[in-house]
Amino acid sequence: MRISSAGWHQKTSSESLGFGFAPQRGFLTLAAEQALASSGKYLLHVDEINRADLSKVLGEAIYLLEPDALDERVINLPYKFEPPTGDRLSLPDNLHILGTMNTSDRSLAIVDIAIRRRFAFTKLWPQILVVEREGCDLMKQAFQGLLDIFVDYATEDAMDLVPGHSYFLESNELKARRR
Repeated sequence: MRISSAGWHQKTSSESLGFGFAPQRGFLTLAAEQALASSGKYLLHVDEINRADLSKVLGEAIYLLEPDALDERVINLPYKFEPPTGDRLSLPDNLHILGTMNTSDRSLAIVDIAIRRRFAFTKLWPQILVVEREGCDLMKQAFQGLLDIFVDYATEDAMDLVPGHSYFLESNELKARRR
């Protein structure tokens, strides 16, 4: 994952034993540049956002994510890139960042407070309508049965462990039986 503004990346070289390192734009910088070049809305989607130590990955760029900043926020980059970024980075208003994470993955560290306060959080529950549209009868029954068990017996904090609907999208009955 390279959502940071910039970083050192391996580069082939005729010196330094055949390889070296050079600064390269990260996804955040690339997304900011693309959004800046257009009046349309842009979305940077970071899946499994909780798997990285975002304070380290984003570094000073975390400053740019302040939701209620009264003035434009800009950071100085440690490298100079071609325009439009140069050596300064800001995030245009038409760039939106969506971070998704699986709350049932209990082995991962919780997103730290500095990151948490810069994002709005909402839970998305598995959708039975998706299974009804895409899954075979066996998958529909299995999904509904599992949901019933969770609703009837699970504690509130265990509801995060409900499997997503993607597990139940098999349309072939034979393959569904093997699952």
